[in-house]
Amino acid sequence: MKEIDYEHQAEKWQRDKKENIGDFTHRPIILTFIKRLGKDKIILDVGCGEGYLTRRMARFANKIIGVDKSKKMIGLALEKERKSPLGIKYYVGNIKKMSFLSNNLIDLCVGAVVINYLDSKSLDRFLKELKRVLKSNGKFIFSLPHPVFALQKIYGEALLWDVKNYDYFESRNKFFKATTKTITGKIQEVGMYHRTFEDLISAFSKKDLKITGLRETVISKKLVEKFSFLKGYEGISPYVIIVGEK
Repeated sequence: MKEIDYEHQAEKWQRDKKENIGDFTHRPIILTFIKRLGKDKIILDVGCGEGYLTRRMARFANKIIGVDKSKKMIGLALEKERKSPLGIKYYVGNIKKMSFLSNNLIDLCVGAVVINYLDSKSLDRFLKELKRVLKSNGKFIFSLPHPVFALQKIYGEALLWDVKNYDYFESRNKFFKATTKTITGKIQEVGMYHRTFEDLISAFSKKDLKITGLRETVISKKLVEKFSFLKGYEGISPYVIIVGEK
């Protein structure tokens, strides 16, 4: 997994309201899926960070588990849980080997911009682990930067990718970095391993994990007019959401 230093920027991600481009695009859509699919279910949030989305999903779940490799991120999440208990169980751990979870435990796995940090071998290992922990017919929802549009050109400060030497086919498995500028002006660092749509779908297929739906997020003119930090992204799909089942 390529390293983006979340330990030293953990506090920049701590929030209770929408701040970055993902909070206005893919996370609300994930939450609509959770409202429909998560009722009375055991949900696993991989790459949960400081728990922004985890806390929102907890309202609709029977039980929710969050895991992240960043100790500081999990520390912030635990602090929130102590102050306002929602029954969330958090773990510091590697999503490629979740030994703290038993087989066939999870009804629904959610990962908001996490699988984009996995190179091909790591993604293969994670999907194998995902298949292990999911119940029969268990479901998954993952969001990630759009394989086509995210790196196509420079759009705006809200999600500013370094697109030097990018080619849709030739840049497979190359790691790209970006900065995000939040509505409050904070600068956060993010990244992604580029893969084509074909690569993405094939990775799931090889592990007999069925993709049942794709959702491309689009930033509307109305949203840009309301939030100027999204300038440059009108009509663009910066993220895609994958829905599927075991």
